[in-house]
Amino acid sequence: MKRRNKLHLGFTLLEVLIAMTLMAVIAMALYSSMYVAMKSKRSIEAAVGPYRYSNSTFDFLQKDLACALAPGDVLAGQFQGVDGSAAGVDGADMLLFFTSNYVPDEGEIACDIAQTEYFVENRDGWKDLVLVRRQTTNLLSPKTIEGKSEVICRGVRSFNLQYYDGYEWLDTWDSTTQDNMLPAAVAISLTLKKPEQETDFQTQKYEQGSQLNNSKYTGSSQRSMERIILLSCADMVGLRGE
Repeated sequence: MKRRNKLHLGFTLLEVLIAMTLMAVIAMALYSSMYVAMKSKRSIEAAVGPYRYSNSTFDFLQKDLACALAPGDVLAGQFQGVDGSAAGVDGADMLLFFTSNYVPDEGEIACDIAQTEYFVENRDGWKDLVLVRRQTTNLLSPKTIEGKSEVICRGVRSFNLQYYDGYEWLDTWDSTTQDNMLPAAVAISLTLKKPEQETDFQTQKYEQGSQLNNSKYTGSSQRSMERIILLSCADMVGLRGE
């Protein structure tokens, strides 16, 4: 009988080395692409993040101020804006007014009117300053009710407010000395801490939600944004005062 030679099929060592080298090159290319994509994602999030936070903060303020009530009504007290620099705290203005923008929870004893406060606070255990919104409801209760506080913005460097009386911008406002009148508009300037990943930032101004063409870039470590909000009851109060 003739012995048949069996064929031993397989890869040579050189072929295995070439295949492993190609796999390593492809893996490195994929890793580089993923690294660039993740780095771009982080940069975009760092650039857009402060605007997203500030826009949500401006939305809170705009909705509350648009529904600000005229001082002197049954459930509406004074409209008071305090300049933080006058109180020894630069960039930490405070605002107190009454708004009809409150939505009571189911079963809550309250109407849609609430005393609303905005102020900057340094909370224990928090690294940066925060902007706090506090609302007090059930204003006719014989007991003192503690307002509900919520942090609406973190990483705050400064929170400045100005009030327009129809002729000029003022740093403070007290309706008790303004014939119980509301300001015609409130200018809000919010400065946030810049994320560490960013290399620059853009300063933008907003008026009634629309962007103006006065943007500029700078290399500072903070990001500043402004918005001007018109008060719907201001004209009504002015007519009543006349």
